[in-house]
Amino acid sequence: MLEFIRIFQNEWIKLIRRRRFVIVLLLGLALIGFYTYARYHESENQKHYNSPAVQAQMMDQQIKRVEQDLQTGTDLTAEQKAAMQKQITNMKEKKASLLSGNMDAANRITKEEIQQNINQLNKSISALTPDQAQQKGQMQVQLKINEYQLNHLPQNRDYATTTWKAIQDFLEVGTQLFIPLLCVLLVADMVSGEQTGGTIKLLLTRPASRGKILFAKYVTAIIGAICINLVLFAVLTGGLVALFGTKGDTNPAVVGVKYQQANVVKEDGTVGNALVPDAANAKVITMKSFAIQSMLLTLIASVGMCTLGFFCSVLVRSAAVSTGISMAVIIIGTIIMHALKGAAWLKYFLTPHFDLPDVWTGSLSQQFGFPMGLAQSLIILAVWTIGLYAIGHYIFTKRDILA
Repeated sequence: MLEFIRIFQNEWIKLIRRRRFVIVLLLGLALIGFYTYARYHESENQKHYNSPAVQAQMMDQQIKRVEQDLQTGTDLTAEQKAAMQKQITNMKEKKASLLSGNMDAANRITKEEIQQNINQLNKSISALTPDQAQQKGQMQVQLKINEYQLNHLPQNRDYATTTWKAIQDFLEVGTQLFIPLLCVLLVADMVSGEQTGGTIKLLLTRPASRGKILFAKYVTAIIGAICINLVLFAVLTGGLVALFGTKGDTNPAVVGVKYQQANVVKEDGTVGNALVPDAANAKVITMKSFAIQSMLLTLIASVGMCTLGFFCSVLVRSAAVSTGISMAVIIIGTIIMHALKGAAWLKYFLTPHFDLPDVWTGSLSQQFGFPMGLAQSLIILAVWTIGLYAIGHYIFTKRDILA
């Protein structure tokens, strides 16, 4: 055990002193900075669009349209006219609130409105036929959101950028390409770099076995990647909180939506097979909780990302080639996922399971057209991780290093 600790300490010192470590960290920080600035710029545009003057002008246009429909609608029932008149009154009240500068009052969703939405959704769901399972699943998900909002008042119609939504958006893109590329770029020369430089022979003169040396390198690679990701997530969260604060932390996020194949009626009237959302096991959590847990899931997925790069490092002797292969696998895997949507066998690839947050919400299944749950994704990721390391261990222990 002491020998393993000494080897690990030596590998850790080598890792943090490498130029590649600094480059990966700077690349990550540069992207975080660019992303944060882009969200700030977007937020400023939203503030202008949602300003009281602009919103009041749009509200005035809506009032005029409804008033015109009320005056010209000759076939409207008394009930419809009363509903339209009530809508006009509500819009005028909100317009007055906007002009008075009371944005909260204008944007606030009332408990009555949410209850009306719930009642309407329940009514619509009960009227659906069995071949409208897709619409039923979507409505059931929306019903859970409304029920959550009913119990977490006050809720505002505030579409401004929040810290937690910005983190979610970053992970949706970052976990598919950017974060995996950073991880493999960091570790893809852990072994091949030693062979390219010829230092692997000196390393193997230690009394420790090859397997122990390789495992120490592997643990160092994983810890290094996790540390870099932790720094990036901390900088991202800190920068976004500094810009947008912590508002929106109780906004709803739906997780656990599963998708199943079912016969549905398509838009052209024909019956076909499609993925249908199943909200039976879905639950609504706060956006803050979702953002934090998504970052933790991404750290778990980074173990698989590192394993891919580490395996390529063992597989070939050239540091440049091993880095190129591992990066190509991620890029090509992402292209294949988008090009062959709907192919169920794609879920057994390694790269889709880097995006664990989207697997958790069900977005990955919806996007690529095959059912996938978080537990299943974690199992597949674990099988790939163990399998790649086991093959790499066999190659490293049996290879003739002197050749």
